[in-house]
Amino acid sequence: MALNKKMHPRNPYKKPPSFKELALKNEEFRQQAKIDISGKVTIDFKNADALRALTRALLKEDWGLDVVLHPEYLVPTLPLRINYILWLEDLVAALNLNESGNPVYGIDIGTGASCIYPLLAAKKNGWHMVGVEKNEVCFNYAQQNVARNNLESLVKVRRNFGETIIDASTIKDSFQPDPNMFQFTMCNPPFFGSEEEVEKTNKSRSAHTPRPPPNNARTGSTNEVVVEGGEVAFVCKMIDESFQVKDRIKIFSTMLGHKTSVSKVLKYLKDQNICEISSTEFCQGQVTRWGLAWSHVVCLTCETLSNDIVGTKQKPKPPLRHVFPRNADKTFDSVVQKLLQKMDQLDVQYKCVIKDVKSVGYQGTAFSNTWSNQRRKRREQLKKDGLTPEGSGSEGTGATSPGERDDGPPPKKAKQSEAAPLVTLGFVLREEQTKEDTTDLVLDMCWLNGPGGRESVHQIMQYMKNNL
Repeated sequence: MALNKKMHPRNPYKKPPSFKELALKNEEFRQQAKIDISGKVTIDFKNADALRALTRALLKEDWGLDVVLHPEYLVPTLPLRINYILWLEDLVAALNLNESGNPVYGIDIGTGASCIYPLLAAKKNGWHMVGVEKNEVCFNYAQQNVARNNLESLVKVRRNFGETIIDASTIKDSFQPDPNMFQFTMCNPPFFGSEEEVEKTNKSRSAHTPRPPPNNARTGSTNEVVVEGGEVAFVCKMIDESFQVKDRIKIFSTMLGHKTSVSKVLKYLKDQNICEISSTEFCQGQVTRWGLAWSHVVCLTCETLSNDIVGTKQKPKPPLRHVFPRNADKTFDSVVQKLLQKMDQLDVQYKCVIKDVKSVGYQGTAFSNTWSNQRRKRREQLKKDGLTPEGSGSEGTGATSPGERDDGPPPKKAKQSEAAPLVTLGFVLREEQTKEDTTDLVLDMCWLNGPGGRESVHQIMQYMKNNL
């Protein structure tokens, strides 16, 4: 079952690329493409050369990157890599790690021959990246790929000669001036503990239920997919070493290839008294991977990022959704502005946690109910002031004018309570393309925590629908 619907909402590969268009534009890919009896253009995903041609073509067409992929080393799949980078974008934005628009600095541990993460991060976001690599061949290829794309000012490749995974001396003086702090590390560690373990993934857990073979050809050298102790041992070593460089790096993150590894790593983090942890799922195609982040200096308790997906039995409820009728007066920017104005009028405090060309997301906090019974509250205030509601026949008649259907703001902002918030919610406005190739403006709201519960979010959504 394809997982594209669960892919990160800003991932461009949520809609699969057109192989036909790609074949017309790219000669290398065209040589690997085939046309089936229905006229559909496809490739043999069990052929490593075809996967390599696909990745190179997508990098060229979508990102303007010319990347040479060594035939003996890993072929990176782009939807997964973009999912990881988008998660880091969310972390950086939500936690204000790029204060005052200062440059973002990141470290890719085990960057590989393609140097794929630093190249994408630099090209997409203008981030300053250091790619660290132990293998000499991969190191040389990574350097060549950076130079081939003229990204030497943003991407530095450093050779790690020691056994330490995170070595401060390796990244020292990578940029001038040397940054005081790197915002994050990222890592795609070897998933397996031995070559035998790699082979077992193709075999059945039960003789009665044979597992189908992998859909894609397996690529990657032994040192890229195998490490002593497997990914759990590798990441636990990273956790230990993170204490030594916590004054240089704000957030440490890694990908995990096995769901069983996640609970083990989480337990190890808690055993080391590391409480600031964030988790996510990377869904793409028919493959799921997991992301974990931890910090010694940054609070990672932002509810929009701490998904706590792993190990939960209860599925989260879907967000409340409203589609705005599209017209000339309702542009994306104008609706965002009006939405925030209404939040201000309701005394809902908010901070931006996601920002993109086609979407913007906020985490909001309300300390009291300022949105219920707006018409009654307004009439009571007018009566107290000795005034009659505009358009009513006489004072106190209770007549409702057409203008009163607009549930306006409360007469006075509610004072912020020193107690816990009544409700914390997330709200995202985005452009969404329909099947008819038109674009809708969609507002999603979800309850995050607080005694006000989901009902209070429903009331806020209804207020916005009435007023926007």
